[in-house]
Amino acid sequence: MKAATFLYIAGGCFIIAAVLDYFHKYDWESAVMAPAYVFLLCGIIALIHNYWTSRQKRS
Repeated sequence: MKAATFLYIAGGCFIIAAVLDYFHKYDWESAVMAPAYVFLLCGIIALIHNYWTSRQKRS
């Protein structure tokens, strides 16, 4: 995954959360934290993926 993918995912979550906040379906603290959780999840997946692919290349 490229760095731009992280930005697209987090930006999309942030926009969705901001729209939901505008319609009072979502509190702003959760709206700010949603991209952070997405970044964290994608970061962990990317680290595991990079580790796994580098391990496969060595063997």
